[in-house]
Amino acid sequence: MHPTLMNRRELDDIRLWLSQEIERLQLRVQVSDIDAAGERSLIRRRRAQAALCRLEMGTYGDYCKCGLSIEVERLRLDPAAPFCADCQAEIDDRRRAA
Repeated sequence: MHPTLMNRRELDDIRLWLSQEIERLQLRVQVSDIDAAGERSLIRRRRAQAALCRLEMGTYGDYCKCGLSIEVERLRLDPAAPFCADCQAEIDDRRRAA
């Protein structure tokens, strides 16, 4: 992610939120049976871990499929978002059609 799009404090806040989200979701997965809710928690935890990894690697907000960066506002709403809005809509459309 280009440093001019998000300041250091905002990135630090996202890093903290992602770390806390991973811990919270880990607890939820541990105490729940692996039912639909547990599966969703596991998926959300993996998304948060991947986002934290991208943040640490300096690629947070970059998107390799379409070549565009993930919109800053989208990341502010969902710090673990792995796709830009257009690509996410395309994925959602394919899932609905299947």
